[in-house]
Amino acid sequence: MRMRIPAIAVLVAIGLAGVSARADFTPIAQPTAAYTSSTTLVDITGIPDGTSGITSVTQGAQTISFDQSVTKTTVGVGWQTWGAPPNTESSTPPVLFRTSTNSLTLVLSVPSTTFGMELQGNEFVLSQFLVIFLDEALNPVGNVNLQVDGSGGALLFAASTTTSPFARVVINDTTQNAGGFAMAQLRFIPVPEPASVALIAQAIAAVGFYGWRKRRQMAAKV
Repeated sequence: MRMRIPAIAVLVAIGLAGVSARADFTPIAQPTAAYTSSTTLVDITGIPDGTSGITSVTQGAQTISFDQSVTKTTVGVGWQTWGAPPNTESSTPPVLFRTSTNSLTLVLSVPSTTFGMELQGNEFVLSQFLVIFLDEALNPVGNVNLQVDGSGGALLFAASTTTSPFARVVINDTTQNAGGFAMAQLRFIPVPEPASVALIAQAIAAVGFYGWRKRRQMAAKV
């Protein structure tokens, strides 16, 4: 029996598929060195293959929750195919998957200016995936809409923003033929905490004050 698709995900997919992205929304096509080095990877390698009922994963201060439970496995163990560089980071990554669903919502505990993941359908067919990025008010920031080959054609769905941090990410199989899907290499850049921003501001101010004081001292010697 097929799982009932969460109503919010369906409404989001139908309502937002044609909405234009905000000006600062920038899709990221491939996992380049700049992308991987600037983001934090949610490491799921410690979860035993075959573990089911997973509703969240955590890395540092970031927790990513799923509106439906997923199962962890590894490509080559419990998932047959994936993509390959340069379209993906690896051809045999650990993955989180769910079958018999067309949609999944990811909720970020810490809003992020960059978020990305690799994605592939369960069936060996071409499927259209629409991944929608939402802000904290559940307004659309933008979306990535790609055709994915279920036979070794996983692709990166990632984007960045400068003014509208992502709080939720909704995956939609708009062709509804993939029979579920798997995610890998979940990465993010969190919005700096207020304390961190304050420390950075203090450091900048201290450097500025030091420069001003040095100029004063040099002027006094003239």
